[in-house]
Amino acid sequence: RSTSARCATARSTTTGASLDDCTQDGGRRSPLLPCAFAAELESKSFTNGKEDYPLVKGLYEAAFKEQFGKATVLDYAGLGWGDAE
Repeated sequence: RSTSARCATARSTTTGASLDDCTQDGGRRSPLLPCAFAAELESKSFTNGKEDYPLVKGLYEAAFKEQFGKATVLDYAGLGWGDAE
C-alpha cells in the first residue's frame, strides 16, 4: 500500500502506518466529507466523461459512511491539523 493509503486509515495498526509515514513531505489532507469530495470531483476529468462522476461520487460516499460509521476512535494527534481540518 502507498503511504497515503496507509495514512488514510488514521494510523491503523493493521496497515502498519506510522506517524512518520503520515507527516512526511508535508503530511496529508484530512478526510473530506462526501459533499466536499463531490465538489472537488467536479473539477476532474474522467475517461468516460460525466458518466463516471456519479459512480465515483457514490462509491466515495458509501466508503466514507462505512468506514467512519464503524470507527470507535479517530486518532489524528500529531498530524499537524488545525481547527479547519
